[in-house]
Amino acid sequence: MPEQYETLAAQEAKRLGVSRTTLTLAIKGNICAGEQRDGHWYTSSSAAEEWYATHYRHRDALHSDTKGRKWDDSKLLAMLDRGDEIDAIANAFGRTPKATRVKIAHLRAAGKAPAAAETKTVRRKIEKIAEAKAILAEEAPQDWYKQRRQEERDGRIRLHLHPDVKAAFERELKRLNNGHGFEDRITLAKWVTWAGLAAVADPEILKKGLRESEKLGNK
Repeated sequence: MPEQYETLAAQEAKRLGVSRTTLTLAIKGNICAGEQRDGHWYTSSSAAEEWYATHYRHRDALHSDTKGRKWDDSKLLAMLDRGDEIDAIANAFGRTPKATRVKIAHLRAAGKAPAAAETKTVRRKIEKIAEAKAILAEEAPQDWYKQRRQEERDGRIRLHLHPDVKAAFERELKRLNNGHGFEDRITLAKWVTWAGLAAVADPEILKKGLRESEKLGNK
């Protein structure tokens, strides 16, 4: 199937950092694949990158692979594979976006780097995953740990006792704890828990408790 030329040459020239005329002349001279339609010149990202890597020459060594530090091809390819943007790759290597595009074009021409279309597909997938995670984050608790801790705390019931009831409990606890060590002491929490469980096991205990509460005027 013949390649489709749907990208304006002017657009690709701007992306690659070259003049529109330079790329247009390359298409006219059959150096870069493309075609003219309705008075406009068209090419494709892959065709423009291949031409850029194999035919275009810079006037200086600014974008040369050998100027400054060497490129780490494995690192660059890994960044391409995970869909990193050109600017992010350029920053990682301390290079300009234009120089980075030149390097990527060379790698693609050598068959070492994925085609531009493949990179765009990966990037779209990453964007979709990020969008899905964002939606899930909005629906789920913002802080799972905090939510879990809150659920644990919900099991701790706060009791608002009538002063007379509290005094009665404290008197009984004092009597029960008399002579016991600290570790053996019955706390108010234990007292209420045990009394409640006893009432669950024997409904008569609950009725007795109700009668005692009525005596204090506290139902």
